[in-house]
Amino acid sequence: MSIKWVRRRAHVRRLASGDSVQVAPSWVPVEDKGGEAKGASFHSACPVCDAPILSLRMPNGGWVHFERGIGLSRLKHPCFYIGEDLANVRDEATGDLFGDA
Repeated sequence: MSIKWVRRRAHVRRLASGDSVQVAPSWVPVEDKGGEAKGASFHSACPVCDAPILSLRMPNGGWVHFERGIGLSRLKHPCFYIGEDLANVRDEATGDLFGDA
């Protein structure tokens, strides 16, 4: 079984309430054999930085991508969540609050 990564474009999604929300672009793993089972997980490499990741299929049909490694089971992989304030490094524009004055 091989996994192909597809870049999903940004789009507007209409909710059941009639409101609409903007959905950010994201990477989505697609299995070559067809549909995935709900709750499926895949170990693969990030298509952006080639780091090992764990992709987990969520019950509502979405995906979540975690860092793969000892003790990293619930740390989201930052390449998939750019713009969602989940970066592992400090922003260069933000000053150090506790550093020397």
